[in-house]
Amino acid sequence: MELYATLEDLPSKIFYEQLKEEGNSNIYIANCEAETKIKEDSPLVNLCAKTIKNFKLIEEFKDNYTFKDKPCNDLNYWVREELIKVHDIKVDTVYGLQRFNNLYIALNQIQKKNEVGINDNCKIDYTSVSMEELRERKNLYDYLENYGELEKKYVQNKNECSRDYFDYVTNSVALYKNFKKLCEPPNISQSKCPYFFNNIPVYYPNKDLSELTCKLENEQQEIVAERGESSIHTPDAREKGSSQEGATLDIDKTDTDVPHQPSSSLSNTLMTTGVPVLGSFFAFSILYKLTPIGSLIRNRLLGVGESVNQVHDNAADGLWEDSMEPLDINSDRSGYQLSYQTF
Repeated sequence: MELYATLEDLPSKIFYEQLKEEGNSNIYIANCEAETKIKEDSPLVNLCAKTIKNFKLIEEFKDNYTFKDKPCNDLNYWVREELIKVHDIKVDTVYGLQRFNNLYIALNQIQKKNEVGINDNCKIDYTSVSMEELRERKNLYDYLENYGELEKKYVQNKNECSRDYFDYVTNSVALYKNFKKLCEPPNISQSKCPYFFNNIPVYYPNKDLSELTCKLENEQQEIVAERGESSIHTPDAREKGSSQEGATLDIDKTDTDVPHQPSSSLSNTLMTTGVPVLGSFFAFSILYKLTPIGSLIRNRLLGVGESVNQVHDNAADGLWEDSMEPLDINSDRSGYQLSYQTF
């Protein structure tokens, strides 16, 4: 889990950023170097000096702070965060950790000496609570601190908010509901329920913090814009349906409009009818051009000239000389001539 309150104008964010600043922490370096537990550890000396600076900051804020313990809770979270991020502490809890023990002892000694004017209204917690659990508690405490400002802002803006605020409220309300289950009967968990939870009605009487909500600004415009972008890049539902129908129709046309290849039965039909026809035509051509009958047809029926007959008769002599004598239309062999005339 990460910190939810990252928006710059949230009250909890504004205060927490001040804890991170160097400020005038350098004036407390000498006080921290005087402590034997940390004087040889420069990173711890710097962390000690910044912690003293933050003690003083909290004293300035305490009279104007709605949640009495919230600044000190933030300081303890910040110390743990610094140990983990800046000083290479890898474990999730500081309980029993030597570097944390040394820092804890040094700060207590400085407070007892009262050399820097640190009051007892804030102390570093020596606890075994894990960093993850501390982060959940801080997110919850931040929500309590920010709730009043959020509610006022949403009333002024007709309950509308930006995307960042919408996400923050959504996450915070969900976290609040989880803690509510742990802190209310019959499922009270003393170890999981932070002590400040039961004080919420004191700060927000007759308020249910789980009901805070807001709607996105210009939500309809955003939806229209998103639809416009999607129409450029992707087809809408009707276009998809049309394309699918078109694809279906194309498939159907493929089945019906494209002519089929000739089947084997059609091929057989062509073979059985076409071959005899071609054969008959070929036989007729031979009879017409190369036989006495063809010659008679040409001379008597078609009136073809003698010169043409002679050409064909010469060709016939070559083809039929072994089987019959050549036919001479003008010869004295009237037997052939009479028979063809009768025929």
